[in-house]
Amino acid sequence: MLNIVLLASLCQQQPDLENNYRVHLRNGNIVDGIRVSQDDRRGIVTLRTTLGLLIIRYADVARATDKSADRCCAGTKGAYRFHELRVRTKGEKAALTKVDEPKKETTTSKDTSTEPRKDDTTKRTEEPTKRTDEPAKRTEDPTKTGRVDPVARKDGVPPIEPSDPPTTSPEVRRRIHEHLAKIKAAPPEERDALVSELLKLGEGAAEYLADLVDRVDDASAQAVFTALQGQKDPHVLSILFDKMASQSPQIRVAVLQTLMSVVEKEHAPRIRKFLDDPDANVRASTLAVLRKLDDEDSLDAIARRTADPDLNVGRTAASFVMAMAKRLERVDEVIEILKIELQRAKGKSRGPVIDALGRSERKEAADIFIEYIDDPESDVRAIVAQACGALRAEEQVDPLVRRLGEETVQWVKTSICRAFQEINSKKAVDPLIDLMERDDNYDVDEAAMSALKAVTGQKEGFGHDHQKWRDWWEDIKRRAGDN
Repeated sequence: MLNIVLLASLCQQQPDLENNYRVHLRNGNIVDGIRVSQDDRRGIVTLRTTLGLLIIRYADVARATDKSADRCCAGTKGAYRFHELRVRTKGEKAALTKVDEPKKETTTSKDTSTEPRKDDTTKRTEEPTKRTDEPAKRTEDPTKTGRVDPVARKDGVPPIEPSDPPTTSPEVRRRIHEHLAKIKAAPPEERDALVSELLKLGEGAAEYLADLVDRVDDASAQAVFTALQGQKDPHVLSILFDKMASQSPQIRVAVLQTLMSVVEKEHAPRIRKFLDDPDANVRASTLAVLRKLDDEDSLDAIARRTADPDLNVGRTAASFVMAMAKRLERVDEVIEILKIELQRAKGKSRGPVIDALGRSERKEAADIFIEYIDDPESDVRAIVAQACGALRAEEQVDPLVRRLGEETVQWVKTSICRAFQEINSKKAVDPLIDLMERDDNYDVDEAAMSALKAVTGQKEGFGHDHQKWRDWWEDIKRRAGDN
C-alpha cells in the first residue's frame, strides 16, 4: 500500500485543463493534478486532484532507473518522475515537457529512534506548546475537578479541553517505540504488516499511540495514524480530539481523517468548529467529515464555506451542499445564504458560490449570478456560463450571446458553447457559426461544432466548415420565412 495521504476527497471535479503536473508512482500508476507545494527536505509533493489534496512521498515515486521509466526520462538517471503538463493547442496533442532535474534524497541520521523529538521551530514566529510524555501539569486539584488545563492554541482558535493523559505502562511504551523504529527501518512491502501489530503491544497501546501522534517524526506519525483508524474507544477518540490543538496543520488534517471512520452525529458540534481553522486543508478535511455525518445542523455553516478564500475549500463545500439541502428540503434557505455569500465573496472565491447555485435545479437562481458573466476573473465568467447550462436557463441566452461576442479567453468561450448546448436555444446558432469563423483555436472550434449539432439536431453536421453551416442555416431560415 502506497503511503499517499488523502487530505480532502470531496472537492468538485475540475476540467483537465487545470491539471499541470504529473507524478509517476512506483506501482505503475500516474497522478495528475495541480502542484500545491513540493518539499525536497521532507521528500513530499502535494497535488490538488479531482479527488482532493494528495500528499505523495518521494519513496512512492518512480525513478528513471525503474523498469517503468519511459523515453520522457531519458538522460535523467536517478530523477524522480515529475512532469509539467502543457495544454493542447490547435492541431497539437497533449505533451509532456522535460522532466525536472534529479532531486537529491534527503540524508537522515542512521539513528532510527522514534523517541519524542523536539521540533525545529527556528522559522516559527511563535513558540509551540511544550509536550512531554508526563501528564499535563494541573493548576487545580484533579481529585476535586476531574479536569486538566485546556490545550492553548496561539492562532485564535478556542482552546480544547483535553482528556486525562494515558496511563500506559513504561514497558508498553518502550515496546511501542522499538516497534516504530522497526517500521521505519523495514522495506516498504513489510511495513503494513508491522503497522497492524502496533495495537497488540499491550494494554493501553492505543491510548499511548493517540497521545504520541504529534511528538514523533512524520514517518512514525503516519504509521500511528494508520494503526488508529477504526478505533472507537471513547478515550482514544477524546485524545485524538485533543490533538486538534496541535500547532501543526498536517497533524490536524491527519486527525480528522482518522476520526472520519469512527465519529457519529453526536460529535458534529465538535467537528463543526474546525470550519474556522486558520489552515485551508483543515477546513477542507472538516467539510469531508461533516459530509459523512450528514448533520442537518451543519448545513448553514457548510453553505457559508462556499465563499471560503481558499478555492479548494469553497469547491469542496459547493460539491455537496445543494445535494444535502435537497435531502433536507431546505433548498430555498440555502439559496438565500448563497445569495448573501456571493455579495460578500471577492475575486475567484465567487466561483464556488455560483457553482453551488447552479446545482439547485431552480432556473430563477440564475438571476442571482448572471451579472457576474462580466466579472474581471475569467474563471468566474466560465462558471457563470456552466451554471446557466446546468440550470438550462434559456432566459439567460441573450447575456451569454453578448458575452461570447466580447470574450477573449478561450476557456470561457468553450464554457459558453457548452452552456448553449445544454440550454438548446436556436438563438445561439448564428453566434456559434460566427465564433467558428473568427476563432482558430481547436478546442473552441470543437465546442462550437458540438453545440451546433445539439441545437440544430444535425447529428452529422458539417464538421468544422463554418461556411457550410452558415449556408445551411440561412436556407433553413429562408424556408421558415416562406412558410
